[in-house]
Amino acid sequence: MVMVYVNDVDSDVGSLTVARQLPLASGSDAAMAEVPPTFWSPLGQLIAMVRYVSPDQTTEISIAPVPVALHAAGTNAVDFTVDPPARGMLRVILRKKTPDGFIRRTWAGGPPSGQNMAKVFALSARQGDRTIPVRLDYDKIVWSGMSWAVGEIDSADLQPGQPLIVHFHSAEKDSVTFDGSAYLVQY
Repeated sequence: MVMVYVNDVDSDVGSLTVARQLPLASGSDAAMAEVPPTFWSPLGQLIAMVRYVSPDQTTEISIAPVPVALHAAGTNAVDFTVDPPARGMLRVILRKKTPDGFIRRTWAGGPPSGQNMAKVFALSARQGDRTIPVRLDYDKIVWSGMSWAVGEIDSADLQPGQPLIVHFHSAEKDSVTFDGSAYLVQY
């Protein structure tokens, strides 16, 4: 078992930016994994998270940035077009800000009557007329609100040579701006 310490949160945009790997005595390396944190300290923004990764869990092998240029696509909506990756996953990260550049958190109500954040932050993808599945981990009612959306698109769902259009819409009532990034992730 290896310990992974996720540190250095970009509090300006509310998203994790650096994952520092701390191997245990075995000398093996680790990467972030899809397991619940065993230690989490929410003090305004996330400041630290510790996860334990078992050898049988899928972890990222490599992450490479993919250039994207966001284009306005209506009120509080953006999209961008990329060439589909030949293999791996395309990880998309979109961050919501006020028009003057400050992080903007949207709160859609807490349980039990709150709204699912996947409906408030609608992230979708398509190739031609075909809808492409986007894996979301934030499709929950979040009591504290969110300022970001992250999704992954599996290259196995894509057709080579046909542009992939990624669309993001926020149900925020006030005017907001967005920045975003994409990464090719190999597991």
